[in-house]
This record gives sequence, C-alpha cells and structure tokens, in this order.
Amino acid sequence: MQEFAEAEGLQLILVVFLIFGLAIVPSVVSYWGWRELIYALCSLTVLRMLPVAVSLIGAKLDWASIGFIGWFGPRGIASVLYLLMAIASLGVEGYESLMSVIVLTVLISVFAHGLSAVPLSEGYGRAEKDKSRT
Repeated sequence: MQEFAEAEGLQLILVVFLIFGLAIVPSVVSYWGWRELIYALCSLTVLRMLPVAVSLIGAKLDWASIGFIGWFGPRGIASVLYLLMAIASLGVEGYESLMSVIVLTVLISVFAHGLSAVPLSEGYGRAEKDKSRT
C-alpha cells in the first residue's frame, strides 16, 4: 500500500510539472531578463543553501554533507502549488514579474537538480564510503 501511495504521489507531481511546463512557462517568458535570472540563481543557491547550513550548525555534519543537503534539500512541488494558489487568489494582473521569477526559479531547479542528481549522489556516496573506511 505504501509503495502504491508513493508511486501515485510521484505521478501527480509529474502531471503538475507537465502542466506547469506547458501552460505557465510560455506565458511568462517575455518577463525574463538578467535581473530575474540572477535572482533565480541566487534563490537556488545562497538563499536556499545558507538557511539550511545555519539550521544544521549543531548537527555535527561535515561540509560535504551540509552542501549536499543544501543543494538537494527543501525544494519541489510546493513552489508550483503556492504559485497556483497565488494566481487563483490574486490573479495575474500586476504580479507578472513576481510570478515570472518563481516560474524561472522552478524551471532552472528542475533542470539543475535533475541533471546533477546522479553525479552528485554517486560522488557523495563514494566520499562517504571512503570516509567510513578510514
């Protein structure tokens, strides 16, 4: 039952990202510029990783673990859902720039985390295995 629930949840997430990519991304591309790109990149790195690092101060983890958790830590479908709730509540008029930054951040996150998941996980796993041998 748990495996089914996890598989169903994953399917729903994939459908939401599909709709996100097909419907929302094309409608905000015209609002993207260099400022939005810089903010999106900062949001995916400093603005997310720094609070994670601060929250892990007492956990006695090494920097590699903190970096790994910070990069792959809190992210995901919540941003898309919050955006959809904001659109439903506030509408789009007057909030186009703000919403475009959220969409750009999520879009970059999907690609950056997707492309880096396997190599960084394998590297982290090897490093942890080597660390446990010594």
